[in-house]
Amino acid sequence: MYLLLFLLIKLYLDRFWKMYQPKQRFSRYPEREYDYYIVEFYHPFAKKLFRVLAAHFAGTAEAILVPLERVQTLLQDWRYHDKFKNTSHAFKYLLKNYGVSECYRGLVPIICRNSCSNLIFFILKEQSGKLMDEQESVLTSFINGALIGGFTSTIFYPMNVIKTHMQSKIGGDFEKFMTVAHEIYIARNRSIMSFYKGVHLNCMRSFISWGVITASYDFLKKIMFS
Repeated sequence: MYLLLFLLIKLYLDRFWKMYQPKQRFSRYPEREYDYYIVEFYHPFAKKLFRVLAAHFAGTAEAILVPLERVQTLLQDWRYHDKFKNTSHAFKYLLKNYGVSECYRGLVPIICRNSCSNLIFFILKEQSGKLMDEQESVLTSFINGALIGGFTSTIFYPMNVIKTHMQSKIGGDFEKFMTVAHEIYIARNRSIMSFYKGVHLNCMRSFISWGVITASYDFLKKIMFS
C-alpha cells in the first residue's frame, strides 16, 4: 500500500513540475529574463527535492496502516497463539485494554524503512532507466525492479528486525529506537551480522514483489501519461 501511495505522489509531482517548467525565455520582457535562469538553475535541485518529499510522504502515509502490521506481528508470535483467535480478536484486545496508541507501537522504524527504501529504489531505478534508454520493456522493468528491490530490502532489513522486536510486546513503556537496537545487539552476541538473520527469505519475497510492482508501474505509466 505504501508503495502505491509513493507511485501516485511521484507521478503527481512529476506532472506538477512539467506543468510549471518554463518552455521559453521571456523575450518580450528583457527585464524578467532572469526568472528563466533562476528556474533553470534550481531545476536539478527541485527534482531531487520532489523525489525526497514523495518518498517521505509515502513512507509517512503508511502510519495509517501500522495497526495491521502490528497485529500481524502478534499473530505470528508463538507466545500469543493461545491468546488471540484471529485478527479482529487481536484488534479488540489491544483497543479495549491499551487504547489506540498501542496499535502504533513500532512506528519509527517503519517510517524510516519505507522512506529510505523508497528514495533509494527510485534513484537507482531512474539511473537504470537512463542506461537502458529506449530499450526498456516489461521484462527489463521486472528485472530492474526485482534486483533493486531485493537490494534495498536487504540493506534496510535490520529495520524490520527492530520493528518486530518492538511490536512483539504488549503494554508497558514505548521503547526508543536506539534502546531496542542496543538490546538486540547485546542479545545476539554483539554481532551486526546477527541483524540479518533470515534476510535471504526477505530478499526472495522482495525480488518477486518489487519486480511485479515495477513492471506494472512502468506499464501503467506508459498508458496513462504517454
